[in-house]
Amino acid sequence: MHGLLDDITESTNALTPVEIEIFDRILAAKGTKTLAELVPGFTREDSSSGNHLRLRHLRDQKLIIPRERGRWKPEKHPVVTRYGELVNQLRSKSADKVQEFKREAAG
Repeated sequence: MHGLLDDITESTNALTPVEIEIFDRILAAKGTKTLAELVPGFTREDSSSGNHLRLRHLRDQKLIIPRERGRWKPEKHPVVTRYGELVNQLRSKSADKVQEFKREAAG
């Protein structure tokens, strides 16, 4: 069981801090905001910001999808997948365990 949890949480280990920030914004929005609202200035063609590649990476990790399916476009609503929800829950529990370990070590 522990190995399975490690495999699941490993998908977030491959994310950059910016990708985690985007994932967290999408998670908080719960499908109510468009990509243009969540990632201001997003275009598919803008390779300089790297946001299209970040969204593709999050999608490839099975964490997010456009609610309307298909390609990433500014008017689409990104949502967290069921798998993404599970990863988020495990990430939160893992953070709690780290804090608990630090408290025990300190005192």
